[in-house]
Amino acid sequence: MMTIIATFVLICAGITGIHSVITVSHVAMEAGRTVLIPCHYEADYRDHVKYLCRGDSGDYWCIIEINHGVDIGNKFKLTVTAEAEPKLSVDSQWISGYYNGQVTVDFKCEGSGRKQWCRVGGTCLSGNGIMKGAQVSMENNDKRFSVTMSGLNAENIGWYWFSLDDLQMPVFLQLTERPTTTTIATTTTESTTAFESQTLGTPRPVCVTSSLKSALIALGLLVVIVIVSLFAWFTLKINLKKTEAESSPECSDNPVYSNVTKTPTSNQNYCSPKDNDVLYSSVTFINNQASKKAAIQEEDVVYSILGHQQ
Repeated sequence: MMTIIATFVLICAGITGIHSVITVSHVAMEAGRTVLIPCHYEADYRDHVKYLCRGDSGDYWCIIEINHGVDIGNKFKLTVTAEAEPKLSVDSQWISGYYNGQVTVDFKCEGSGRKQWCRVGGTCLSGNGIMKGAQVSMENNDKRFSVTMSGLNAENIGWYWFSLDDLQMPVFLQLTERPTTTTIATTTTESTTAFESQTLGTPRPVCVTSSLKSALIALGLLVVIVIVSLFAWFTLKINLKKTEAESSPECSDNPVYSNVTKTPTSNQNYCSPKDNDVLYSSVTFINNQASKKAAIQEEDVVYSILGHQQ
């Protein structure tokens, strides 16, 4: 004997304007999957205990405990299929959307029975219309039924169900703010020569971009600055050499003669010069250039006699 297991989650939510528990009437689910079952109750019962009871033949009850009184509740039926998909199903019971946006819910359904889109505890639509300020449109395709809600607002958040005859499939719609995105524009610049070859080998003119023109102008200015700097450096170097040449001392080509005298003391008399009183000196021409550094010749020597003066 095969055991069929299905997991369901009971969701209790408080609503206003009703005096009993509201839930779905009949849900079909494939074996091994999970189904969400909403049970809505009046806000006065917010602090009361809620529980789920299982009856016979797949019947379940959403119950609210009433202190010192009779508990209240509502019944729904859960059918679990073992070998094939149920006549009505949906990929996900949680639907997410953005404020002022739109969502589309696709239901898998088989059969040509009556189809409705209903707000739990609210109104139902059998075709296109408006529900809580949102535009609702329906489209019936082959084994699929699509419900689209656009212009969504805060009042559209909550539980809905889509029904096919007596089967219902609940879904929950959640809305969030649309995230802001920043788009950074990127520009791709291609630099080529004046002409580029095509596939057939025929050259065609290529436009030079403004950024390439700016780069060429900057490069030209840099070359001019380098040339001017080199010219100034060479000019300064030449002027320094001329200044050093003019300021360096030079030896005169003309010799300078001078008389050397000796003043005699009181006890000395004039006498004729003697050999030991004679001082010989030589005068030569001195030149810094290497070509004028010649050996001293005999005719370049001048002898002078130094005598004592009274």
